[in-house]
Amino acid sequence: MSTIVRLTENELRDIMHNCVTRALMKEHVDHEREIKLAQQALCKFPLSDVGMRLEGTKFYSQYQKMKDAAIELNNALIQYIRGEGKN
Repeated sequence: MSTIVRLTENELRDIMHNCVTRALMKEHVDHEREIKLAQQALCKFPLSDVGMRLEGTKFYSQYQKMKDAAIELNNALIQYIRGEGKN
């Protein structure tokens, strides 16, 4: 006879994260390619559209923080791809 175990959302999330991590570790992941694809995806994000829609609202300061962080990430990815950040 089996027993039913009820998991919290965090427990289930942790189990899924661990399973995916183990699966990825067994499979070779080309991190260089993934970094380039992440940078390309970041450039496609319609950040200016979000900013124009939120200008003048109480959410604009949050948008500004997100925009600054996205620009910082993009610059870091570009430096890495160009070989300036590889050590």
